[in-house]
Amino acid sequence: MSVPKTVSLLQRSHGRSWRETLLESSGNRVRVATGNGLAEDIRGSLPAEMGRDRRAMQYVFGPARGELPEGAIRLLPQQHGVTLADENSPVSFQFFEVNGASAAPVCFEGRINGVVWEDDLARYCQVGDLYPMDLAARPGVQCRQLYEVFERVLEAHGFVFTDCIRTWLYPSNVLDWYDTLNEVRTRFYEERGVFDRIVPASTGIGAGNTRGAAIVGSLLAVKPKGPGLTLHRHSSPLQCSAEDYGSSFSRAVEVRHPEFRELYVSGTASIEPGGLTIHVGDIERQIQLSLDVMEAILKKQQFSWADVSRSIAYFKHKNEHLPVFQKIARERALPDFSMVCFQADICRPDLLFEIEADAIAVS
Repeated sequence: MSVPKTVSLLQRSHGRSWRETLLESSGNRVRVATGNGLAEDIRGSLPAEMGRDRRAMQYVFGPARGELPEGAIRLLPQQHGVTLADENSPVSFQFFEVNGASAAPVCFEGRINGVVWEDDLARYCQVGDLYPMDLAARPGVQCRQLYEVFERVLEAHGFVFTDCIRTWLYPSNVLDWYDTLNEVRTRFYEERGVFDRIVPASTGIGAGNTRGAAIVGSLLAVKPKGPGLTLHRHSSPLQCSAEDYGSSFSRAVEVRHPEFRELYVSGTASIEPGGLTIHVGDIERQIQLSLDVMEAILKKQQFSWADVSRSIAYFKHKNEHLPVFQKIARERALPDFSMVCFQADICRPDLLFEIEADAIAVS
């Protein structure tokens, strides 16, 4: 989610089962919405004003029935690579939408998957529900195809891959081939010159999908028109670079506007400064460290938890460990920000928890 130059409104609001951040500026309106505990017919769960604009990067969690919104990815819970039944799970969603004269749909395989828009400062492209072309291929081949799809979609709308600042990757059965994913991604980045630019922030979480693909993904790209808007890669005060242990992503990427700043923080887990997993088997300490790391990244760039506009917390054992997270959140007095909690495999077998977040604040 990105904001044009002259901002007239920044508003956060919520209802019984949803929360949103709404930005209106220079003829564009950008909405980030999260809903939890919804009816299975999610279309009927939204306020009337939601869902009427150009949609981008939508996630649906839980047993949603009927036709999903166009461009939505339904993610399926996994544990140890096994896709779990979710009939009794709460239905949640997250989506982005844009309204403005410049907003135009992004299509892939004949389906609207996202939106491209612009302002005086930059052009923006946010796309979801992207997947490989050969679903029967080996996971590493499908991963390469997904990055080529990312590139093809961007080029069709006047971007290049090095304009990408954030990716969300959902590999099925991730523990069996995460090393391969890292190798494929690094090779693609080397070929495209990504390491000479902004390395995208990223999430890589084990989840199933209704397409049966080895991996599905989403992306955000920003193409500045000049020096008025700048992009910045940020490190973590409490962790080493992910590249030190073979994962090619930035800890966080910031979009800096004259009026607003946005921060996209990658998936964050219980990893110590040397790159090793710490607090093995201790869910409380893994959650505490993950939140410490997230908070340190936010504070270093002068954000706070109150600025978070969207977050997902991933649990290897959600039923058992969600109450632990809720207790810690109360003890830390975390604000009730927009978050979905999801059952998933983390990228290492000894990791039990991971959290990602986007934040926006006045400059």
